[in-house]
Amino acid sequence: MPPLGWAGLAHAMVELADERGPIEPGAYAKTLRDLGLAATERWIVAAVLSQDLDTRFVGAWQLLGGRVDCVRPRLTSLLQLATPEERDAVLGLGDPRGWLRALGLVRGGDSLDEPLGVHPAMLGRDGEAEALGVVVDGSRIALPPGRRAGTTQPTAFIVEGPLGSGRATRAKELAGGGTAYVRLDTRAPLQIAAVIRTAVLRGVAPVIDLGDVPHPDFVGLLAQLVTYSGPLFVIAEARPLMPAPWRTRVVVCTRPDAAARARLWREAGVDDQADELARRFPLGHGAIFRAAAEANYRGLDATSLAQAAREQLDTRSLLSERIRTTRTLSDLVAPAATTALISEIIEFARHRREVFEDWGFGKRVHGGLKVLFAGPPGTGKSMSAEIIAAELDLDLFRIDLSNVVSKWIGETEKNLKQVFDHAETNGGVLLFDEADSLFGKRTNNVQSATDRYANMEINYLLQRMEAFEGVCLLTTNIESGMDEAFKRRLNFRVRFTTPDAHERAELWRQMIPAQAPRAEELDFDEVADRYELTGGNIRNAAVRAAVLAAAEGASLATKHLLDAASREYGELGRI
Repeated sequence: MPPLGWAGLAHAMVELADERGPIEPGAYAKTLRDLGLAATERWIVAAVLSQDLDTRFVGAWQLLGGRVDCVRPRLTSLLQLATPEERDAVLGLGDPRGWLRALGLVRGGDSLDEPLGVHPAMLGRDGEAEALGVVVDGSRIALPPGRRAGTTQPTAFIVEGPLGSGRATRAKELAGGGTAYVRLDTRAPLQIAAVIRTAVLRGVAPVIDLGDVPHPDFVGLLAQLVTYSGPLFVIAEARPLMPAPWRTRVVVCTRPDAAARARLWREAGVDDQADELARRFPLGHGAIFRAAAEANYRGLDATSLAQAAREQLDTRSLLSERIRTTRTLSDLVAPAATTALISEIIEFARHRREVFEDWGFGKRVHGGLKVLFAGPPGTGKSMSAEIIAAELDLDLFRIDLSNVVSKWIGETEKNLKQVFDHAETNGGVLLFDEADSLFGKRTNNVQSATDRYANMEINYLLQRMEAFEGVCLLTTNIESGMDEAFKRRLNFRVRFTTPDAHERAELWRQMIPAQAPRAEELDFDEVADRYELTGGNIRNAAVRAAVLAAAEGASLATKHLLDAASREYGELGRI
């Protein structure tokens, strides 16, 4: 029998909690049932909860604690009330792996004299779970008991696959009903407790997306779930090795290819644009249906569909800069051979999926597009990359090498993996500006650990470049500094040269906006003949000429162009 008064206390707490605490009547009694608590545990929880519901209990805990500051129950107080048979249950509150502590429902108890408290979820309120990113979708489903008993082996369903492969959708299908989903971040211990707590109390299946949490860290965190026996759905890029006593079932997801994406678009009610959308946007199952629903709300025209599909892409990245441009091939001032080669690259990108997937060339070679732009500074390499992205109507992601390259071993490879994964998921165009700093030659005469790890980075980059199925553009001023292995993996090499007088005159003409006031017919040929500048220098000089004219309060004249060109020429060390 429990100590005198405990049963009455527990019964009174149920009525008091359901009267004062929860949002819905009977929530506290329902919580006790869902948790599967034994009678002794119910009395203990009632004692811990008492002061939160009625402040008159403060005096009782002060009396048992022998101190005025003992306003909440402590393990020492509860042990005074427990029988010898119940002492183990009381001391179980101090075990972080215990059922109530693992779910975060009872707090404190790390020492005998630490105050104990309960989580608001005990009363049907759990705003913390939402703040931690737990999202509940669907209704209650029939699940095995959440609390592990005896030698019961819990089952983890590992849904494995890359981003955009429909992992979350597949996990919900496997759950067969309602889910509580969370993507882990730096708050992983609290998030795991919150998602399991939510799943148990609401009768739904817990789905944990590992995100960027390393597998060993996640496996270590599973120790807090030794008392959980319900199903667990884990979303990961690669399967983690689950510790005992977990049994695992693995479901592998792959990104849908263009044909599968087109089929999904048609299933979502889009027919006319299905093939084009499938080619441009590498979306997964759920993203395609969300985009179709959004476009249907706006109007199922080509523009609305493309915009809705683009909004499903996660373009945020700390390692690259997203560039949207409206440049066209007509903006490029270059020799006819160079312009023709850029045009061929664009056609290659447009038709590569047809050639590699439909025509079967993908069985022999990888379907990615890798291009090297080489030449002096300011000759149009970066501009050509923008033109290619704009002509393909894709985002251009310029890689920030200062954030990618790290002095710490393994960090550069990790960052490069994120760069390529992000591009594959979003279907954008990758631009490695000044690529010779990253794609440099490997060291044959390895004399230190630095040389060895530098070679490892280049080897990893070679592997990812080989396997990359997207569009990757590289620019360099020093082609000779590039490793030969990279050059062998290129589909095209475009060499840019310093513009001749005719091209310089055309560049000057393009740089002066039509709305700029002109004092006379500007003599671009004279400026181009006198000063051998590249496109980047001409751009700078054109702005300087406009500023000189504005400072004089005059309209733009040829003399301003000559003056600005002379200054730019002089700063380059030329006379």
